[in-house]
Amino acid sequence: MGHGMMGMGQGGMGMRDQMDMPGRGRGPMADAAPVDRIEGRIAFLRAELEVTDAQSAAWNDFAEALRSSAKRHNEMRGHKAGGGMARQDLAQWFEQHEQMLAGRLERTRAIRGALARLQGVMTDEQRRTLDELMPMYARMI
Repeated sequence: MGHGMMGMGQGGMGMRDQMDMPGRGRGPMADAAPVDRIEGRIAFLRAELEVTDAQSAAWNDFAEALRSSAKRHNEMRGHKAGGGMARQDLAQWFEQHEQMLAGRLERTRAIRGALARLQGVMTDEQRRTLDELMPMYARMI
């Protein structure tokens, strides 16, 4: 992806490192994740890419893959917040962690497939814009 920054914040710090920084991860939006306002994010991305009518079918597939991934991400986040991983022995923790990773892999593959179809109908300029913007969306997987 464009800038090699996937999963990295300012100064090469990981997201967890940033959350421990003063002023990061605090306040009214502390529990908000990049997937919380998925429709607005998808609309922004579509506008920035200037998707044409001819590209709409591929775009709609890609947007649906992002929606589906965000929904599943939020479900998993809600499960953890509800204590779903509390008081487990190590074997249970690994089993649940494996399920979470398998789900993430499935969502990644769905987005990658939809992305490949979309890129097949995009202009070079749109691809450059997508490469620039997509790393912030990759956290939605």
